[in-house]
Amino acid sequence: MSTPQITKGRGYILFLLFSLNLINYVDRYLPAILLPSIRKDLNLNDSQLAFITGAAFALFYSLMCLPLGRMTDHMNRRKLLAICVGLWSVATTVTGFARNFTHMAIARFGVGVGEAGLNPCAQSMISDLYAQKGRRATAIAVFSSGIPVGTVVGFLAGGNLDAMIGWRNAFIAVGVPGIILAVITWYFLKEPVRGAADGFVDTGKAPGLLETVKTLWGIRVWRYMMFGTGFSGTCNVCCTVWAPSYLNRSFGMSVADIGNFTAPALGIGGFIGTMLGGILVDKLRSKNQRWGAWVPMITLGLTVIPTLMVFSAGSAKTAILWLTLPLVLIPTHLACFTAASQSVAPLRMRGTAPALSLLITAGIMGLGIGPQVIGGLSDLLRPSQGEESLRYALLIVAPTAAALASFFFYLGSRSITQDIADAAAKQSGLTAAAAGVR
Repeated sequence: MSTPQITKGRGYILFLLFSLNLINYVDRYLPAILLPSIRKDLNLNDSQLAFITGAAFALFYSLMCLPLGRMTDHMNRRKLLAICVGLWSVATTVTGFARNFTHMAIARFGVGVGEAGLNPCAQSMISDLYAQKGRRATAIAVFSSGIPVGTVVGFLAGGNLDAMIGWRNAFIAVGVPGIILAVITWYFLKEPVRGAADGFVDTGKAPGLLETVKTLWGIRVWRYMMFGTGFSGTCNVCCTVWAPSYLNRSFGMSVADIGNFTAPALGIGGFIGTMLGGILVDKLRSKNQRWGAWVPMITLGLTVIPTLMVFSAGSAKTAILWLTLPLVLIPTHLACFTAASQSVAPLRMRGTAPALSLLITAGIMGLGIGPQVIGGLSDLLRPSQGEESLRYALLIVAPTAAALASFFFYLGSRSITQDIADAAAKQSGLTAAAAGVR
């Protein structure tokens, strides 16, 4: 294997990708803090609110994940990424003009289509900038830290903008920065050389979709950690998307107060957890590759108790204090799974790998089935529990999802060492073959 080539200016590229992920999650979670106002203005029930925050976004997000992942493996990632950023930012802006449930759903469809292209492009680029045996997990953690930072910006901006200019103008105000970033991406983002960080030579040939899916599904660590990520996403939805409505209904907190009080936990806690996962994995896996799965297995197992305490709390203060722990513990899995996924996926599958995993973990489980189960369960319990129905729905779903996530990461830990070694040997063989042909 040749000496790894490190692309110049990779810090700038990573910062831009982080910024895109930040605005991605501002746009994605803005409706969460605005749900009480949207519910009142458009007269929606919990199932409709669940569709807006979950299925409406997840449906088209899921449909477009694989096509955009395939495009990532075939074409210029810079141009594709710029187009996707522009699309979801425009869709966020027009959400502010929605006049009914249908309008809102259509706008969220557009956000889902655009955001489906970010992770395949970004994760593929990062794997070409940072080596598997270097700081790849830490770099992925930096990119992923855009999630908690974007979420807290969305909560703070959403709550305060709602109070100052209304929920409609809040959507318009946060959509414009994304359009500007789309232009910057198109003109200033550099396209990394595929395989450069690991010293691999790109053959330039992407396998067919069926072969790609079959290859990825056959990798045990990828399959198990993917399901662990999906269940952790469902738990995260409970603590981010639905927690504001829970605090509003069970304790009468205003939208602005919810944003101001939960923002520090979402931002600081989420940032610490995300970075901690990446740093720990990069440090510990040199001793044992299994730490790549053990870290999220432990942290998600520890999440069960605080989620029980959050949704059984007797006061808003107690609920918010306990909420800090899941918001630190849950994000630790992000860098762990992404680093493992990019390390076992062949070069021309590194766009499809996150797309396929996002289709299942986020589109179907975390943002699709998860919110719909919570909303449906809340509506089912409403006749007997009234406004407290949401509390009991979250009390059932959140700790169960955390426990299942921990279990699947444990399953992934049993094969991670062998799977990474097999993938490296296979790619080295392809590199050697390509060099021989030349």
